[in-house]
Amino acid sequence: KGKAGLSTNGNTVVYGTPNTSETDTYQMDVVPYIKAIYRNGSYNTNRAKSGAIPMLRGQTDNCIEGFNLGDKDFAGSHSIVLTTNKDGTGTSYTMTNLTKWGTSTAFTMIDTARDGYLSITVNEICSINNINSNTPEYNREGNQYNATSTYWTDDRYVRVWQNYDNDYFPGSDIPIYPSMAIGSNGDLYASFSNYSSASVYFSKRGGSRTKIFYTFDPCEETDICVSGKDTVNVLFSANYHGGYDSSWTNESDSAGGLYVYDKNAKRKNGGRGNNSSTNNSDNYYFNKFELFYHDKMLQQFKNIRVKRSDTGTAGLIHVAYYDRITSSIHYSNAPGNGNQSYNSHEYSWVNIDGGYDEDDNNTGDISKYYDGKSIILSDVYESGAERGSGTGEHVGLALTKTKHYPVVVYYDASKKMLKLARATQENPKGDSKYWKVQKVTDQQLGVSVESIACEIDSDGKIHIAFQNGKNQLVYIKSTNASADGNTKYTFTEPVVVAEGASWVDMTLFGTTPYISYISGANSYDGMNLAFFDSNIDTNFDGAKDGAWETMVAPLAYKVTSIRTCVEVHPDMTTKGWEAAVGFTPGDLYRYALYIGSGAGH
Repeated sequence: KGKAGLSTNGNTVVYGTPNTSETDTYQMDVVPYIKAIYRNGSYNTNRAKSGAIPMLRGQTDNCIEGFNLGDKDFAGSHSIVLTTNKDGTGTSYTMTNLTKWGTSTAFTMIDTARDGYLSITVNEICSINNINSNTPEYNREGNQYNATSTYWTDDRYVRVWQNYDNDYFPGSDIPIYPSMAIGSNGDLYASFSNYSSASVYFSKRGGSRTKIFYTFDPCEETDICVSGKDTVNVLFSANYHGGYDSSWTNESDSAGGLYVYDKNAKRKNGGRGNNSSTNNSDNYYFNKFELFYHDKMLQQFKNIRVKRSDTGTAGLIHVAYYDRITSSIHYSNAPGNGNQSYNSHEYSWVNIDGGYDEDDNNTGDISKYYDGKSIILSDVYESGAERGSGTGEHVGLALTKTKHYPVVVYYDASKKMLKLARATQENPKGDSKYWKVQKVTDQQLGVSVESIACEIDSDGKIHIAFQNGKNQLVYIKSTNASADGNTKYTFTEPVVVAEGASWVDMTLFGTTPYISYISGANSYDGMNLAFFDSNIDTNFDGAKDGAWETMVAPLAYKVTSIRTCVEVHPDMTTKGWEAAVGFTPGDLYRYALYIGSGAGH
């Protein structure tokens, strides 16, 4: 009756009706409220776009700040728990090493934790953050100065990561140009070159390192793909030359080029054959793509990509890359049972777009090529996508799901246009009629496009991610499939997913894209993961609308400026993690695992 009044006494609330003859008094513990959650004070805390707090398994001295956290017998009256559901039900993970720090509470994130809603219980009273309504303005935490805070509320959802000291690829000391891929059973693999040993390796998580090439000069870029559980191919730039003008030949013991490791390839020399008995430069299994001897230029080919269509020897190993001399994008392939010898010419290629020279010319001397003639595409450019005079340096490569036809995405720098080349058969070499080239978007992309990644999903639609001229992470997806390459892809409008992004990579889980990128080199806060999360509520009505989630990976090691890689576990519902990102602080090629909830997004 009358106007209610509140008075507090420690953890007791007195509720009454002042100025009346009737007053009832009730005693209760005040409900705890979590104002903020912080990682261990040695690191920054970066809330995700959704408002979630990324945290690290095994990390100690994380901190909760809030109200009514209690000051009684701490050890016996408090608990901090992550739960699957907002109301505290579902699978739960109880934090350890609770410590009182003034008005704050410290805790350790346990090693088995997964994503969930974090709550603190004091004297059997649970914090209210996750169960109160997000409709009132006072339970929202959007910040007008922070564009990523659009969906923030006072819910305390934690996204759990793992980055232990031993989370690195065996034998990956001082890795140069590392790359990462995943087998169909969830095994992670990495490739990398090493300057000090002048060798190229691949390595398996939890396994060992395998040397796949050695010569007297250090190799450069690598790219790895894994078909099935463990069929490994590594494309690498064998960056060497014998030191004499006469060494510019097609023989692998004289000069290098683009090589692909394949366990079924014929064994060949790498480096000087007459010294192979002492420098161990023979006994390596590789096939040769475009070689350096044509233009007598080391490091001629950049941003190399490789995909394989099967696990046997009947399918093809597809590659795409950039030629620095002609400013053009090239494509080639090799059979899974290739039998080139050390002095064989290389596999022929296709000059898709950009400049060209006589070695690309389909009227040239085909005796230069192991399997026929190299060609320059012509008369295959659909309206608005005519051939340009020079391309950007980055390229994306994907294979259609059913027929394994290659699709190549690149930037026409001369026309400031993102383009896509569609093959109309599995082996589209030798004739322009096996290709169609289209533009992807009419949107002006500025002076440059970098770090292009593309993948084709389980529905046959192609997803493309790239860094535009404003250093934004841009994503675009087709609205249709093109299984045989004859159908032109149509696309949704491009979406800016994040600002300040570089070294973009992408993979898919079914139809859900996962994208890694760097936002700041030489930083513990530099690696980022983005994915489309169908569970996000964008308008606070309790319904799942879906939106892009972006977050800084809470790493225990700094990130340097190298290409990022991301993979998702093919069986994340029963296995221990959802996505993996590859990076190096400089010492080893490391990975961090986004544990997730086990259900995907």
